Amino acid sequence: MQKTLLLLLLIICTVSCRLFDKNASRFDNVSKTDTTCLKELELAKADIKNGKLVYCHNAGSMLYQKLRGENHMISLLKKYNISYSNITTSDVIYEGQTQNCYGDYMEEQIKNKYGTFFLDSLLAISDSLCAFSNHDTLHYSQCDTWPRYPSENLDEEFSKKIQEQFNHLVTYPKGYIKKENQEICSFVDVSFVVDKTGKTSNIGFWFMFDHKENQKLEKHFEEIIKPLILDTTWQPATVRKRKVTSDMNIRIELK
Repeated sequence: MQKTLLLLLLIICTVSCRLFDKNASRFDNVSKTDTTCLKELELAKADIKNGKLVYCHNAGSMLYQKLRGENHMISLLKKYNISYSNITTSDVIYEGQTQNCYGDYMEEQIKNKYGTFFLDSLLAISDSLCAFSNHDTLHYSQCDTWPRYPSENLDEEFSKKIQEQFNHLVTYPKGYIKKENQEICSFVDVSFVVDKTGKTSNIGFWFMFDHKENQKLEKHFEEIIKPLILDTTWQPATVRKRKVTSDMNIRIELK
């Protein structure tokens, strides 16, 4: 399957070699006051002069989001002697200052050399390879659909059915202090991995109690929750309509 996709890559890249005018760049007339951009352009041009091309994936800012098929994209780019880098941008915007000129200029030069649709083709193929991979464990937020508890169809970090089962099974031992009202946070985040067959593993817990005295009872709640997660065959996450292995997080509310 990978050989077929790589063959497709070569065909697409050959067909898509409509090159830009290499003598024109949208960075030709950057304002002298845009020092942020000018510094990045200087660095990019120095790297290119030394034979270094870099594809920069914008992973966001505070909400860091790496490329879904990152490992496959790195491998594909390497065939063309292109490096890969994740870059982040600041949420703080300064008037007259342009972020990510390094990555944007590099992308322009890569397209000049390999064609307008070259990078789009690589991204599509790396994403497809990600769906076929038996080794990648994706973050659930990167998937087209998230892992789901049986018969539930919403992509969210809460399962009404698990919460109902937990409420039915749970006992609050002597010494547990319940929260005073519903506005106060008291919960446990349960992390785990769901493979392509729906089997779960690698379960972990993170508790938030209103009263620190309740921390000594964490193991009690863990033993109630484990079978709810591990003894159930989940609906796996999907990428491009194919089942994939991913992590997942479910929040269970405590009284």
